[in-house]
Amino acid sequence: MRNASESVQRPCKAGLEEDTTAASGNVRFGLVTPVRDEEEFIGAMIESVVAQTTLPLKWIIVDDGSRDRSAEIIQSYAEQYGFIRFLQLPPREQRYFGGESAASVGLRELAAEDLDYIARFDADLVFPPDHFARIFKKCLANPRIGIAGGGLYIKQNGVFVLEKHSSYHVRGAIKVYRRQCLEVIGGLGEGMGWDTLDEVTAWVNGWDTRSFEDVEAIHQRPTGQAIPSDRLYHARGRAEFLTWSHPLFVFGKAVKIGFSEGSIMKPAFYLTGFLTGYIRGEERIHDPEIAKARRAQQWRLIVEMIVHPRVKASNKSSINAFLLDPSIAAESKKRRDVAKVVNGILCPWSQ
Repeated sequence: MRNASESVQRPCKAGLEEDTTAASGNVRFGLVTPVRDEEEFIGAMIESVVAQTTLPLKWIIVDDGSRDRSAEIIQSYAEQYGFIRFLQLPPREQRYFGGESAASVGLRELAAEDLDYIARFDADLVFPPDHFARIFKKCLANPRIGIAGGGLYIKQNGVFVLEKHSSYHVRGAIKVYRRQCLEVIGGLGEGMGWDTLDEVTAWVNGWDTRSFEDVEAIHQRPTGQAIPSDRLYHARGRAEFLTWSHPLFVFGKAVKIGFSEGSIMKPAFYLTGFLTGYIRGEERIHDPEIAKARRAQQWRLIVEMIVHPRVKASNKSSINAFLLDPSIAAESKKRRDVAKVVNGILCPWSQ
């Protein structure tokens, strides 16, 4: 694994036939990144951001009490690039889920800026040089999109694989908000499940949310890996309760977790977290429209999985299969050279 403090090679040319820069070059956007003990990854991320064809007007990086060399690495880049602002919060013992208290600090710093979009990215991502340009081109093509994000790929057994989720859900690690949408939903929450509540609130207010698998990013550390599994799955179950998930949906998801993870304890922690909310009578958002929208979406997902199982199966394909199966890339109106795109992302690691 490359040390993040070392100079990181920029991703190779993506080889796109379309010009994404012209469509997104005038977009004014800000970026917020919470950081907690990320010395292994933060250098590579910063290198990939400063290499973008479309740069943020301001990038707020908030260190949430790191105990490693993260602060030192970030400070060195902040001194080199004027659009990076580095903030440090007081040290603390435990890592919180999602870093949303730190992200909120960064969002407040951007509140006074004249921006079209605000992005909230984790500190362990790496992007091809046209990632921002391509995601903003998608947003500009559809003014109804309020929250968007790219596809996250992780390395498993030497192969890069898409982290699976529904296309309407944008992972918390890689969220891009249209400014008007972010204002309507009232900013971001700080508790577990924030990255679901923001989407449901957006739907209720007439916005669409969308992940684009063909706008690739590499997730250097799989989702949740930095959190012990008992805490992680218990918190995920509690998030299902707080976001009004239907009990039948949660039970089905627990069964899926058990089979996919080969574990009895993980679904047990997950269900315990969910049921604890009922047992304790915990409060959750008192908005019937949000609860209705959340559960309606879950029922649509269940029906879709039953009626169109092959759609979900395609998400299991690795990038290597993506190169060979034209049906997975059917969203593109023009048949690009997908192999060149993916090679452009992965070439620094493929040797």
